[in-house]
Amino acid sequence: MFAQKTILSPMNSLLYLSTESVFKNMAKFNTDELELLSILPANIKNDLLHKFTKAKFLWNNIDFPQMLRRLIHKDARKLDLTACAVNDEILEILQPCKKLDAVSIKNVDEKSLSKNGLLKFIPQLKYVKLLTLSKCESVDDDVLQCVADNCKLLTGLDIGGCTKITDESIIGIARLENLLYLTCSQTQISDKGIDHLVHGPSGVHLTEIRLSKCPNLTENMFSLIGLNCPNLKIFDVYNCKNVNCFSLLEGKLQKLRQINWTIEW
Repeated sequence: MFAQKTILSPMNSLLYLSTESVFKNMAKFNTDELELLSILPANIKNDLLHKFTKAKFLWNNIDFPQMLRRLIHKDARKLDLTACAVNDEILEILQPCKKLDAVSIKNVDEKSLSKNGLLKFIPQLKYVKLLTLSKCESVDDDVLQCVADNCKLLTGLDIGGCTKITDESIIGIARLENLLYLTCSQTQISDKGIDHLVHGPSGVHLTEIRLSKCPNLTENMFSLIGLNCPNLKIFDVYNCKNVNCFSLLEGKLQKLRQINWTIEW
């Protein structure tokens, strides 16, 4: 007879259970208990911050800005605010965060988040590598120039749906040296902007370009990208009404793995 081996299921750590308990009971905290959040270690704050910014079910019963003030800390690295109603007050609260390397903001109207608020916030993003500002009404060429001037380490930028963006923005962004991923869908950029982009220092390194629903692009864009972006793997030109002749890419973009376009019948 062989003794049966008992397999124990892994147990959650005391730290994990404690953090979960704090998160689930945030809305019940009194003023003194909320103040205690400010003295928590950075690693616990990071975990709570990640959960809190995605937990819409909490926000009706809690003062979002005040809670954010207690969870934000100077060593925060990542902020995903795509589920949050970001406004100028929120960006003011984020001012102590000077080491951010990833920031995501999405779907914000200009009445909530102003151009001046962004111009004041962006200069602190010296270390940011991934920046999403998609469908933000206040993002225009001046804001993107501010990004180009201050976010020198940027490797990924998503400004899709920012309809005020023109070639002037891309001319500024084209100066960045580490850019690998760029989304400019639903903007006003044209072949002129693409020309500057692909001939900039990042042109040869770009691996992903998304340009869907850009009405000012033409087939000349294919030649520009095909000749100057040999490392491109993902290429999106869905619903660009003036773009049809894919034969211009023949023999080029040998590393391409995914392409998305519209065929007109």
